[in-house]
Order: sequence, then C-alpha cells, then structure tokens
Amino acid sequence: MIVRNGIRMLASVMFTDMVGFTSMMQEDEERAKLLRDRY
Repeated sequence: MIVRNGIRMLASVMFTDMVGFTSMMQEDEERAKLLRDRY
C-alpha cells in the first residue's frame, strides 16, 4: 500500500495466461493481439 499526502492508495495486478497464445502470434499476430485485448 502506498501513502501519498496522507491518502492511502491500493493497487492490484492481474495475471492471466492464454493457451496457445505463442502459436496464435506466429500464425496471425494482428488477430492474436485483438483476442488478447478483448479478454
């Protein structure tokens, strides 16, 4: 937790994994990026 000017700020991080993403990138990079951004 970060405190700035007496205000507490909370941050979170989310990690996900897409099955087959590397092969999708190799086959069609633009489509893979669109699918990634969609999720």
